[in-house]
Amino acid sequence: MAYTAQVQEFLPPLDTVHAVLKTKTGVIGAFSMAVGTRMSGVDWSFSFEKGSVTMTTTKVTVTSVGDDGKLETTVEEFERTSGVSEEITAWAESLASGKPNPLLSPHEGLADLEFLENMFKSGEQQGAAQAMKHQ
Repeated sequence: MAYTAQVQEFLPPLDTVHAVLKTKTGVIGAFSMAVGTRMSGVDWSFSFEKGSVTMTTTKVTVTSVGDDGKLETTVEEFERTSGVSEEITAWAESLASGKPNPLLSPHEGLADLEFLENMFKSGEQQGAAQAMKHQ
């Protein structure tokens, strides 16, 4: 279920989406993206029963409950990237090795497209729930 908007005239048709998601197994999450703002901030947060993962454009922080019951935190930092060059590199390596990369399969692309299209469709329908087939 999602709500969408066009905040800036020069970013048609949409520049903002806020969605609530539920997987087949019942896990609930949220997706929020607003590119029609001058504010900058990109972060993803995932919470689980025994920990969490938080990602920004340059850092991944994993917090988990250790065997002793204490919280353990691991932080890994990366260079900022759009991911495009990494995806092209993975595609080229797949061609050179003759072994397809499952993350670059047509099915994965279709699943990504379905996710985006269903958020946009839900926004057009005032937040109506959309069913996923390829996730």
